[in-house]
Amino acid sequence: MNLFSRFLLCLAIFSIFSCGEKEPDIIDITPSFTNTSFIFVDCRPSFLVTDFSVEDEDMFRTHLQDHGFIYSTTNVNSIEDESSMIISKGTDLILNQFVVTSENLLTNTTYYARAFLKIYDQYFYSDEIIFTTRPGTWNKLGDFPGDGLMNATGFSINNKGYIVGKNPNQFYSEVWEYDPEFDSWVQKNEAPFSSSGPSSFVINNVGYVYCNALWRYDQSMDTWIHNGYGPANEFTPEEYSKGCRGVSSFVIDNKAYIGCGVGNTNEGFMEFNALNNEWQLLDLNQGINPNRSYSTSFVLNDMAYIVGGDMSFYENDESIIEYDLQNMTSVYKGIFKGESSLGLDRKEMISFVINDEAFLGMGYGEFANEFGIRVGSQSDFYKYEPDINWWTRQNNPTQADENGIINCVERAGGVSIVVNGRAFMGLGVNRPNENSSENTETIIYKDFWEFIPN
Repeated sequence: MNLFSRFLLCLAIFSIFSCGEKEPDIIDITPSFTNTSFIFVDCRPSFLVTDFSVEDEDMFRTHLQDHGFIYSTTNVNSIEDESSMIISKGTDLILNQFVVTSENLLTNTTYYARAFLKIYDQYFYSDEIIFTTRPGTWNKLGDFPGDGLMNATGFSINNKGYIVGKNPNQFYSEVWEYDPEFDSWVQKNEAPFSSSGPSSFVINNVGYVYCNALWRYDQSMDTWIHNGYGPANEFTPEEYSKGCRGVSSFVIDNKAYIGCGVGNTNEGFMEFNALNNEWQLLDLNQGINPNRSYSTSFVLNDMAYIVGGDMSFYENDESIIEYDLQNMTSVYKGIFKGESSLGLDRKEMISFVINDEAFLGMGYGEFANEFGIRVGSQSDFYKYEPDINWWTRQNNPTQADENGIINCVERAGGVSIVVNGRAFMGLGVNRPNENSSENTETIIYKDFWEFIPN
């Protein structure tokens, strides 16, 4: 005899000895679940949703004792199972569809979930659904103690990170040292250069910043040493400079390659050899158009990549360039894609490589899921898989506002550093559409985050 039958029998026995009281109305109703699903919403708690139908809805509502969802990382889910997590919504049921938010889910984890209804002390369950959360965890750290920087650059030497850049309202470049062990900042001497969008790199544990010229940082003395402007050639018999605004750089085999930037239309890369302090101008482009600024760059598996940027005279499939320095060639790798497989015009992104994996995202440009709309600072973040030329979506950094509502952190012109295999990101701005007629204020960020892949 099942639980429901025993309940009716006990109720019948009770009614016989109840001195003639009216027998309560009991109707056998069984709900039927349909369309149970998991809905992921960017920068909000995820949703578990189900519809249901019953023979007599009014009577069903009268006798409803509880409803909600149960979920776990195993496919054995019930109210009695101690490993199952329960989201209870009680007796307040308004529609024939109920929705609950599933917060604090582990990242990159597969879950099994079922809806439940409790009627007459019996539990009714929907079919089980399976969903997997996005990978990547963002941990918010202490705020940057300065006034905030935009399009700064960063590098790390001797277990410390260094951020070099300027506030939009400043005429000089600040230098800050970050110690990840204590999550602490120390302001260093100002840099002898100032512009938006310098580029930095490290060779033999020495930090360099390129901004109109190459500058070498002496960590022990907290000073900057001028290292020349660039190579001379038949067009520039003196020395050649790439400027400073939106320049990109990368290092392979202890040689730095510097290119792109505002005003450097169809020009090659400069190669800097730190061993003998020599320069040369290279044609790595082989017909590949390098005319871009404020792009992002990284090196993965001895191949260098330039992605996005403020580009001119480009086709839709030209936003990613792969450089093979061993063979001195380059090739277009197609478009930077979001989840919807739409190509995204982006500049001022962040990128870093940890555990031999490249991560990239945010920046100023188009929204990830619809072409040409919501242009402004963005929050989506990806892992690049070069073997299949694919971008795998990661979790976004999120934070609660003053009302406790979870929001995306939309960022352009941020800065990233990797210190002892740990990736950090922050600063930059939330800038609205530059072509919008709306008077929306630009927000300067001072936050700082650590990204943990999984």
